[in-house]
Amino acid sequence: MSDLSSLVRAWLANPGSGSHLEAAQRDLNLTPQERYLYRHHLANLSRGGKKQPGGAISTIKNWTVGLGGRSYVIPSIWNNRELPLRDSIQQAHMVGLHNFPSYATDDEAEKRYDAIHGYMEKDMLGADPVR
Repeated sequence: MSDLSSLVRAWLANPGSGSHLEAAQRDLNLTPQERYLYRHHLANLSRGGKKQPGGAISTIKNWTVGLGGRSYVIPSIWNNRELPLRDSIQQAHMVGLHNFPSYATDDEAEKRYDAIHGYMEKDMLGADPVR
């Protein structure tokens, strides 16, 4: 793994720089809600992420939740703390559920999140963004 602290310093100096957000935008045509979720990842990453047992770092650890006939992708990591489902839903409502991506089905939500997550993983590994 590359030096995560240098990636974090670069991001703090210019939010979104050194990340793969723009590559994800270009390749996946992210919705504003998907960009919001990606920025949530970057915000947690800028603070070091949530350390998991075994040393892995998490910045989103998503929940796919059915609410109001839609399947929402919301994070379980908030300010580098992992929250249970009920608290994650409450946090999403507090910041505005409309800010998070929603899809017609759980399957669609999970497939789309998996595609976005591939770019987030590159941020974690410190791979150079393709611009």
